[in-house]
Amino acid sequence: MPAQAKKKAAAAQGQAPTSYETARLTRFLPLFCGLLAALLYVNTLGHEFTVDDATVITKNKITTKGLAAIPEILTTPYRAGFHDRKESLYRPLPLMVFAALYEIAGSRPWLYHMTNVLIYGVTAGLAAYLMVLLFTAQPPWVLGVMSLWFAVHPIHTEVVANVKSLDELLAALMIVLALWASLRYLKQPAVMWLLLTATCFFLALMSKESAVAGLLLVPLTWYYFRVPSRRAYVLVALWMAGSLLLYLLLRYQALGALVNFEKIEPINNSLAAAGDRYDQRLATALYIIGLYIKLLFIPHPLSYDYSYNSIPLKDFGDPAVWLILLLSLGLAYVMLRGLQRKKAYTYGIWFFALTLAPVANIFLMIESTMAERFLFLPSLGFCMTIPLVLVRKNPSQHLSRGFAAILPPAWYRLFLPFFLVLSLKTIDRNRDWKDNYTLLQHDVQTNPNSARIRYALGSTIIFEKALPEADDQRRRQWLQEGIAHLQAGLEILNYYGEAWFNLGFAYNELDEYEKAIACFERARMHMQKLSAVHWVQMGLAYGESGRYKEAYAALHQALALNDTAFDAYNNMGLFFSRQGKQDSALHYLHRALQLRPINSKALYNMGNVFAALGDYPQAIAYYRKALHYEPQFVDALTNMGNCYAVQQQYDSALVIYHRALAIDPHHHNLRSNLSLTYRLKGDTAAARKFGLRP
Repeated sequence: MPAQAKKKAAAAQGQAPTSYETARLTRFLPLFCGLLAALLYVNTLGHEFTVDDATVITKNKITTKGLAAIPEILTTPYRAGFHDRKESLYRPLPLMVFAALYEIAGSRPWLYHMTNVLIYGVTAGLAAYLMVLLFTAQPPWVLGVMSLWFAVHPIHTEVVANVKSLDELLAALMIVLALWASLRYLKQPAVMWLLLTATCFFLALMSKESAVAGLLLVPLTWYYFRVPSRRAYVLVALWMAGSLLLYLLLRYQALGALVNFEKIEPINNSLAAAGDRYDQRLATALYIIGLYIKLLFIPHPLSYDYSYNSIPLKDFGDPAVWLILLLSLGLAYVMLRGLQRKKAYTYGIWFFALTLAPVANIFLMIESTMAERFLFLPSLGFCMTIPLVLVRKNPSQHLSRGFAAILPPAWYRLFLPFFLVLSLKTIDRNRDWKDNYTLLQHDVQTNPNSARIRYALGSTIIFEKALPEADDQRRRQWLQEGIAHLQAGLEILNYYGEAWFNLGFAYNELDEYEKAIACFERARMHMQKLSAVHWVQMGLAYGESGRYKEAYAALHQALALNDTAFDAYNNMGLFFSRQGKQDSALHYLHRALQLRPINSKALYNMGNVFAALGDYPQAIAYYRKALHYEPQFVDALTNMGNCYAVQQQYDSALVIYHRALAIDPHHHNLRSNLSLTYRLKGDTAAARKFGLRP
């Protein structure tokens, strides 16, 4: 039979593509998938930081040191620069990248988003290249479906759009590179390829702990697709074990232990609410695996959070749990049979299972119930499996050249519209990640039972919408809206300390101090550790309610934690002044002004102290300073006018009062002060105009 006829016959039987086709796929498919993957996320480049980005970047006192922080990053836990609690996370590589980016771009988010987009594009391209290497015997359309599905899958939106998820991106990239390098070693047995394999595995571990799955993925990949010697297995195992040992040594040095979890709270992982009911934990974990599989097939609706009580605890009385258990057992059987027979499609199932296992809450409970970002690397196994199952059912699909080799006409009607829908879903979901408010407003609709989403949305409205708002009426509306979401979150989980605290903060801003006190006292019951900020807010609420003894105790607690807490000194001065203890007030206000010499509130409070002491010229001097930094400060203008009036400088007082009235025509004291001052001047007509009868 002629060579060309043999080639056509082989194609008709679904046999391996020619070396020509493989070479074309190796060049074209990775480049196309990488570019497409990056392009889908271009609309994230103008986004802000969202959710927990700040904990590892802008509010992280280590990362914000820039490149100088790298030695400290290597020797401290993941969020050491944000809080000082114990944790079991050690991920120095993404933090080092953030430190380098902070050195260049500071707190401007565009470069961080661009970094995520570029790394995602590279990862998608390399994943396509890896699949070409592994599945050379498969028809090209299978390789195309695998690669394109992974590139466009909307389940990846959290990983790319959320800057903090660089840890997932780097871990996946390094695992793919480790697999590629290990395959190169089998083709060209040189130490450099073993070294590269071990190095990439080490960097994956330094990115995220779940990358430990790579220790099994490399030998598994060899077993399925190559025929290595026993010596090769031993060598790669030793090199990768060395990488793991080095990582564990660094981890131990940074954390003081290999595993350093404090008590896992239900707000972080709903399974913790099961207590000693391991059957409930297992049933719920199995149910979540079912949700993961569902999201891989149908990525809608999506949510950035699945914590308490998005997924209520399950038990084995739930038919859905039994269905997922039977599915899992069936897949386990298929995996074991496929392992024995080296069935290509079962490699994808093994890949999915091994990479999901570290975060599945079955073998080890982690500080998260469920997350879409956990599916990033496992989704690669999923995207391998489905096309391989399809080709197994339709082995006669023949080969062709060009783009049709990737998706032959028979599959256009199915996959191209499907990939188009997935791409549009990805682009649309990216828009939700624009900023905190946009993301939370969307996700509270799709996941209203998440206490954390309610807390985050309420807090975002209070701190990002209400506090900067200049219009008092609109500001109060924002505060009420934030309060409503916090209360909804507390109905879901009523021992969420941070939510109680932020609710109290909002009531403070509304001058509803008794409600604030009740919230702060609930917060104290449920928070393990209070910061200076917490104590300051409690002190403010107590003081404004006239409970000065409790106010001073709270403010002293704040100063014990932070002796540069400006608000603690300022509030102490304010409350001592109200009690008539002006000497004590002066002491604390002087300290406050040493910390912030141009703070208008502290200057105003100091003016009030001197006014109470009868030193009106000094009081006026402080009011002027306050007005220099805040010209629209109506209370400072009012009290300055009062000081002039007390000194019988009525003309000066009237000028100041009118200036204040132009800013706030509805101020409760100004009109009566003006009327009284005109009366004292003998101008009864003007006095009558402003409401006081002669």
